Formats: sequence, structure tokens, C-alpha cells
Amino acid sequence: SREFVHFIIWLNKFKTVELVRNLFSSISNLFSSDSIQETQRGGTLMARIVKDQLIAFNSEAYNTGINQFKGNLEDILQMARRAYIPVIIGTLVSNLKDQRPFVSVKTANQESANIVFENAQQKFKLQDYHFADSLFRIAKDLDALRFRAPEKMNSVIKELAAKYNCGIVNLDSAFNAESPDGIVGNNLLVDHLHPKLAGYLVMGRIYFDVMKNLNFLPQVPYENISDSDQDSIVISNFAFSRLDSAVSNIRLVGLLNDWPFVDNPDFSFLNDLDLRNKIDSIAYSIAVENKNWEIGHRHAGEWYLMNNDYLNFVKEMNVLTSQYPFKLSYYDFASAELINVKEYDLAYPFLLTRFKESPDAFTSKWLGNISLNRGKVDNAIKYLTQSIKQDDSDAQVLYNLTGAYIKKEDYKRALESIKICIKINPEFPNAKSLKIQLTEILRK
Repeated sequence: SREFVHFIIWLNKFKTVELVRNLFSSISNLFSSDSIQETQRGGTLMARIVKDQLIAFNSEAYNTGINQFKGNLEDILQMARRAYIPVIIGTLVSNLKDQRPFVSVKTANQESANIVFENAQQKFKLQDYHFADSLFRIAKDLDALRFRAPEKMNSVIKELAAKYNCGIVNLDSAFNAESPDGIVGNNLLVDHLHPKLAGYLVMGRIYFDVMKNLNFLPQVPYENISDSDQDSIVISNFAFSRLDSAVSNIRLVGLLNDWPFVDNPDFSFLNDLDLRNKIDSIAYSIAVENKNWEIGHRHAGEWYLMNNDYLNFVKEMNVLTSQYPFKLSYYDFASAELINVKEYDLAYPFLLTRFKESPDAFTSKWLGNISLNRGKVDNAIKYLTQSIKQDDSDAQVLYNLTGAYIKKEDYKRALESIKICIKINPEFPNAKSLKIQLTEILRK
């Protein structure tokens, strides 16, 4: 019951209960046969947590689950209402057309899930799509292994959204509308329910539209960008590299060759993987050998850098800085390496983000240098001045700052800068002659 679950959650707030639970868990693990069951079932999270827990349609356990879902969701919406938090809630999506029922059981009152699914396929072939859709949903509901939400849960969502006056996003209908013949399958989902990138783009677009219509977005002007342009912008700025794609592909094939997608897990595909280059090898080590994801991306970035593939090096560094935005060492490494090979335009975004997080002499200096080279004199002065505040011993910064002041025809400050430059390094190239020229200009 939900009351018992809430009682357990309440108990877990006490350190004594946590200690006892951890001790019990440690002792039970010593005698656990989970390793045997995992070997038999496979290694995925689904295989580990579900085992043989089947729930028949409309059984007592089934209805208990629906009631728990409804109660938990209502608790959330009540808390949000009390805190004056606006809510948008979406319906649940499952693979209808291309996912057979995991476990099909026949009862006295119902056909088996497999028979209903096969009837749905026949109706689909006959282009009776409306009837096929209904049968696919019934087959999903009859599936005794409940990895896909039954239709009743979407009814609960809609009911509570109306009761609490929430924004509602009918993702289920949207995914069908984006699918051939109006029934979602592998076109938008990678397995039984997880979306592909195209599916996430659909989700993002619809949620955004509802947020906009309900005035949940910040009240700032923004351009009216078409859906296709928005998708293009998202994809082009998506922090996801070829390494991530390779890892995902291996893991997905592994998932679909494990229980419950197959009765007998078969990982022989690992022997036939086509590892064509260093990136494929790193992907294998992450996906199969559990090598650290972060270290793998660092090695990929270093490999691209060594092979002068600076665009893919940038992609890897963008992945790392997106995942760990406060690890300033990644911004420093990326910008320093790109500056070293004179890829200033590629280095600039890393420098700029690093500066916004925590300005330092190196970052400010190169933002100033690049800005000066681009003809953005005011920015150059701002960044170079900041660099001097961080490190007043860099003659190069003062020389460049002199050049920026000259472009603004602020010869007085230019002369002051070049004097300090010479004081730091009397032999700095062209500094003395520049001082003479500035002195002459001011004398006139």
C-alpha cells in the first residue's frame, strides 16, 4: 500500500534506520545468489530488478500499481500547487507497432497478448490503421511484463491534469502523428519506449509550444524561428560526438540481445563488431569493458588533436565541457591547444565561456588578442586590461593594449602602456620605436 511505502520513506529519514538497512544489505549480499540470476537473466538493469515478477492485466497487483501511480502523481501536483509552481504534464509513449509483448499469458477472460498483437499486424497490413492502433494498445496492456505503461496511466494523467488545471502535452498522439500510418514504432523509438533523437526533438518542440502558449517562458523578445530551423540549431549545437554514437550503438545492440527482448541472452555480436579506428576501440572499451566515460572522451580528443582533426577535437571538448561545465581545466586545455595551432576562431568560444566562469590572465589575454585581430577594439581593451589586472608582468599584453589604444586614437593611454611594456622588457621588439612615434604624435 501507498501508506506503507510512505511509512518506510519516513523511517528512512532516521540515521539509525539507514545504518541498520546498510548493515542488512551488506550481510545479505554475502549470501546472495544475484550473480547467478544475473548470469541467467543477463546484465541490464531491467534484467536485474524485475526477474519473474509478472503482473496480469486487471489483476489485484495491476490495479494496485495504477492506484499507486495515481496517488503519487496527485501528491506531486498538490505539492506543486501549494508552492505556486506551474506544471506541464505529458502523456506516456510506448512502441506500439514494432515491439511484441514481452510475456504473453492467456486467461479465461482474455486472449493472449501475442494473439492480439498478431491480429493488430494483420489489420495494419490491410491498412485498417485505426483498428490496428486499438489492437496494438490492447496487446501492450495484456503484456504481463510491465515495461510499457498501460493506457490506464494516460487516462489518469489526463484526469489529474484537468483536476489541477495543468498544461497537458499529448505526447502519445504527437508521436503517432509523426509516424508512418499514424502508429509509433521504431521510427521514433530505439526500443520499447526510449526515444531516438528525432523523438526527443518532437517532445522538445511540443513542450516548448505549450510553455509559450501558457506564458511560462521568460518575458523577453525572441525571434520567431520555424520548427525545422529550431531542430537544425539543436542538432548542430548538440554536445554529442561520434564516440557517443558508437558507444550508444554497441549498448543498444547489447540491450536488444538481452532479456527481456530475447529469452536467452546472446552477446556473440561482440566478436563481430567492426572496430575500424581508435574511436571505435575507445567506444568498445566504454560500452563493453566499462572504461570511464570521461577518460574515454579525453583520449578521443587527444587522438583527434594528434591527427590534426581540430573540428572533431572541438566536438569532444564540447561534450566534456557540457557534461562538466565547472571543470575549468577542460576550457584551458582546449583553448591552449587550439591557440598553439593558430585555430583562434575555434578557441574563442572556450575562452569566452572560461572568462565568464572565472577570468584569468591567459584567457583575458587571448580574448583581447583575438578581438583586436577582429577589429573589435573596445572588447580588446576590456579583455587586455583585465589580463593586466591578473598578471602585470606580461609585456606582450601591454604591447597589444598599446595597439588597441592607437586604433582608438587614444595616444596618451597608448604611450602609458608602451612605457610600462618597455619597463617590463626593455628589449621587446618594436616597443622603443613605437614609444618614439607616440611621443612625436603627442608633441604635435
